[in-house]
Amino acid sequence: MHYKSLMIGCLMGIFFSACTPSDTAIQQTVNEKLSVIPGIAAAVKEGHVTLSGTVIDEVAKTAAEEALRGVKGVTAVTNNIQVLSETPPQVTVADNPDIILKHTLDSAFTAAGWQDISITVVNGEVTLEGTARKKQLHSILQAAQQPQTRKINNKLKLK
Repeated sequence: MHYKSLMIGCLMGIFFSACTPSDTAIQQTVNEKLSVIPGIAAAVKEGHVTLSGTVIDEVAKTAAEEALRGVKGVTAVTNNIQVLSETPPQVTVADNPDIILKHTLDSAFTAAGWQDISITVVNGEVTLEGTARKKQLHSILQAAQQPQTRKINNKLKLK
């Protein structure tokens, strides 16, 4: 009788272990579930899934882990996904003298009421475009001549 119980126990163990999907089958299912979330890779070993990669936010990171809930054969999930910085690196005004000059000129031109003039600055060269009154031209060019200004390209149309 003891021998029969032992034999039935072994057969049940073999039967239940045969029902567990292979790592290859789990990997295929995991890849299908994660295909909607770009930037993620998964590795499966003995039913344990390890997620890696980079996503844009915490929502995507959590969604990847949630997508694997209920996948047959997954015994555990390790989420090593990295989240990109929410704030992109910003160029400070101090890093670029052209930005400083453009900001200075934009402020001066707005204060003077010259909204019809666009200003571009490249390597210290100021280009003025738009329309202006002929009697304002001298004042406009004078305002554009800052210590950082290397050259003024006047493309203004006078009225």
